Amino acid sequence: LATHSAGYGHDQSNIYELAAENAGGEENIVDSDLFSYISVDDIWSSLTVTPRTRVGQDQYSNYGVAVLGNALAVCDHEASWKDVIRKRVTSVLGLDSTGIDIPLTTRGYDGSLQYLAPWTWMLDGLGPCGSFKSNAADLGRLARLILSKDNYPGSDMVNLAVTPLKRFDDYSAYGYNW
Repeated sequence: LATHSAGYGHDQSNIYELAAENAGGEENIVDSDLFSYISVDDIWSSLTVTPRTRVGQDQYSNYGVAVLGNALAVCDHEASWKDVIRKRVTSVLGLDSTGIDIPLTTRGYDGSLQYLAPWTWMLDGLGPCGSFKSNAADLGRLARLILSKDNYPGSDMVNLAVTPLKRFDDYSAYGYNW
């Protein structure tokens, strides 16, 4: 799961079907909040039916990242993956304004420079695959940490995340998932 090679591809149609069922029908889902209809229990129960067709092959999968994040919470005896991230990543790196439960204080714009509605997803089961919020100060700190050659708390973790495991071309690569 951490190397993106567990075999879960981009096709997680069973997750989308489960989200529709949990929402009371596909017509009740707004595209942007599909993930909010999946619980941690849904992730565990779907393990037996989610296809693993690409085992050993490199392919990013939101579902695989969700399984990893929720499994880390169980292994670390934490209440949720949010607690693991806070304890083992953001607090270690001094990213005090980065997390999952951080209130949004600014509004974004779309490609036409129109205000976007605030992101209000309440992600549970699929939260580990994309629900972090941060601010410019923390992102600047993270950039400095990534570029630093110094040894600091969490430097091993950061180095593993930014050292390419797989390179797709001259511009695209990924490291360990965290």
